[in-house]
Amino acid sequence: MQGWSDKRIAVCGSGMAGLAAAVTAAERGARVVVFEKAPGIGGTTAMSSGLVWTFADIGELMDAIPDGNPALQAVVFNTVDEGRDWLAACGVEMGPEESLIGHGRGRTLVDPRQAVEALAGRLRELGGTIELDTALEELRTDGGRVIGLRVGDGTSRHTMAADAVVLATGGFQGNPELVTRYIVPSTDNLYLRANPWSSGDGLLSALAVGGAATPGMDTFYGHPMLAPPASFSDKDFLNVTQWQGASCVALNLLGRRFVDESTGTGGEVLNQELARQPKGRGFYVLDSRTAGMDLMGGFVNARVILERAQKYHGVVLQADTLEELCQRMQEHGVPGGGAERTLNEYNRAIAAGEGASLSPQRLRKPFPVTVPPFFAVSVKASITLTMGGIAVDEQMRVVRRSGATSLLAQSLSDPSLLREPVVEGLYAAGCDVGNINHRNYMGSLSVALTTGRRAGAAAAGPGPDEGAERR
Repeated sequence: MQGWSDKRIAVCGSGMAGLAAAVTAAERGARVVVFEKAPGIGGTTAMSSGLVWTFADIGELMDAIPDGNPALQAVVFNTVDEGRDWLAACGVEMGPEESLIGHGRGRTLVDPRQAVEALAGRLRELGGTIELDTALEELRTDGGRVIGLRVGDGTSRHTMAADAVVLATGGFQGNPELVTRYIVPSTDNLYLRANPWSSGDGLLSALAVGGAATPGMDTFYGHPMLAPPASFSDKDFLNVTQWQGASCVALNLLGRRFVDESTGTGGEVLNQELARQPKGRGFYVLDSRTAGMDLMGGFVNARVILERAQKYHGVVLQADTLEELCQRMQEHGVPGGGAERTLNEYNRAIAAGEGASLSPQRLRKPFPVTVPPFFAVSVKASITLTMGGIAVDEQMRVVRRSGATSLLAQSLSDPSLLREPVVEGLYAAGCDVGNINHRNYMGSLSVALTTGRRAGAAAAGPGPDEGAERR
């Protein structure tokens, strides 16, 4: 049964999370208004590759991201299949279910822009509205409960009373002050590989009314892209992303390895560590074998990536010997002798099957760099979305900082003492929710879809057959 809710709900953000929340609430009869800070809908979802995936096995998921919130990870894992079917029912053009990224499963949005337009169209069919160029400024409260919000378009402001507010503003990666506070000392070390509008409005508003932040505020998702002097726009992000990190040897500008390149699900750990190296830059080194590989379960090919890099005027070096390659890297600020020593030490350890003896180790994909010609491509770290954020419970209700027990792992010996008081009337979804991903990555569109639907349903209120279960 649908159409029972009579609540008025404000949703902040029109990416996958915001639209999923808005449509779900509207399907239940709620009167929904979406406020979008940008002049158009879609956020980073519209710029994405469209992979709505997560791990195929929940045990593998928990092993890969042990510091994330297991209850929220289970929400994503257990509801993503239903969510993908729901997208198709809303008119979103979806590819078939398939294995994705080599360790996951899911379906792909045929066209991410079509997906957000379809969801927006469905919302309007249900009577919902979308206000563009309208940013969240502050939440209004009464007795600790959120009763509405104030929004503005840069020249004027207005308030809206609401029974519930859903925060889906996309994270804080666009806010230089928050990025330097939590993630890296200088934003010069990072490209913004996302829309320019997600600047922490949801997080800051939630904290201002007593909401709690999660662990993992220093973790984030992104992939290295071509370093300057490469030239590209936000429409080229996918083409200039350097996906081959897990198969290469990554050197910083000092000519040293700085991370196990194979850690993580797709290069996100390497990217986080690169961001903390000098200038956030380095080189990916490959030989002919690794340069010819299909990557990420066949999603991309390394040689195609290198060919694209040259078209965007990226620094792509080629040489017949490692010595010559390192000399050429020296022309771009990397000590050639140091780089050559690093690569030779790496090759010796890998040839002996002793990748674990390296510092840092190389535990997976132990590919030596021995088959000429050799390649090096100059890369710079990027940030697509933040992994830390607002603390929520399993219904996506924002947890209140005061009165809550610690969110740190093993902070309670007796789980019965756990306390998660909530900020009544306030929900969060997508990248505004923290600690689902944590250092390693389990997908962002899947997180946005599932948490958005859960937040929209909870904000609208339980249906006739759900009340007893939720109580």
